[in-house]
Amino acid sequence: MRRMWESPEDEISDEDLAALRQEVQDHAGSPEAHYRLGQALQRRGQRAEAVAEFREALRLAPRHAGAQAALRSLQGTEQSR
Repeated sequence: MRRMWESPEDEISDEDLAALRQEVQDHAGSPEAHYRLGQALQRRGQRAEAVAEFREALRLAPRHAGAQAALRSLQGTEQSR
């Protein structure tokens, strides 16, 4: 799978999202798979689903720094609305 976000302007295609969902299905116990899917969902503006994936990554790996930061960022954005 290619690296999907070389720059902030890169969009996540439907195909990329489908590949990430398949990765999660194939490797449900992988915090990295959930984290990558959460990143893609966040980039597409699907906040609730992104939060769920970041929380799953943290359930699997409570010290996952990327998932912690992403979740804090999303929760902070929701509070400032």
